[in-house]
Amino acid sequence: MFANTVQSSLLSLFSSTGSDPLQLFYQHVDKDLPEDSFIHLLNDTTNEPTPSPPRKLIHSILDVEDTHHSARKKTLCQTVLHIQSPTIRSTYIRCPARSSGSKRNVLGLKHPWINLQVRNLGHDWAFEVGVVDNMNTPGIMRFSTFQKEIAVKATHDPPLLVVPLRFPVEDSNPLTYWSTISIDLSSVIRQYQYTAPNMLERPGEPSEAHESRRFPLPNSRYASTDYVQVYANCRLRRIWFSEERPSSSLPWEFQLYGTVTP
Repeated sequence: MFANTVQSSLLSLFSSTGSDPLQLFYQHVDKDLPEDSFIHLLNDTTNEPTPSPPRKLIHSILDVEDTHHSARKKTLCQTVLHIQSPTIRSTYIRCPARSSGSKRNVLGLKHPWINLQVRNLGHDWAFEVGVVDNMNTPGIMRFSTFQKEIAVKATHDPPLLVVPLRFPVEDSNPLTYWSTISIDLSSVIRQYQYTAPNMLERPGEPSEAHESRRFPLPNSRYASTDYVQVYANCRLRRIWFSEERPSSSLPWEFQLYGTVTP
């Protein structure tokens, strides 16, 4: 997708305020839960336009705990992407869509930093990144708020690295529900080699058969990103890749601006 193009030092993959925010993304929802599982563009402050029936917006735990006036000051008066589902992994957006047949559909982004502007809804949330090392060995990094400790699932194809994720603001009265999550993929990929693999053994299964299902782990040298997949439950404003950690010198459109109330 981007492998054969000149990649600028900062590349935006998703912006909720663009003319066609999901143009590059595949969407998947849990069709067995039409009321609770959906993906919807709305204004973060007003929650409008409301989703069409029978869909019902999830009530943010944080909104309920705050007073109405206080809660409004912590939102964005902008269009954002709302992703919700009680079954987190069944509802997501992905860029690019999965490969079909012999065609390998990948991003090919070489930037080591992934950055997401996301709203904490007070419910479990996850996202994952497909990566490749310098020997073209693939791996999946899955970051989630419900994961307790880092682990490597070596029998997953490609090998899966699960990483605990915490929102930067854990105060009982945060200034905003929104955070910029920035992750250095070139640093996280080293955990494939530093973390003992979880072999996912099944009771009564011969150890030899189990060992034969092990897949090669990526080494410690990050090369590129194949895909990005964002699951429920969150609100999303932007996803971008960068060569370095974001700083205060970011373009104004990458900054977070809260709602102004009298």
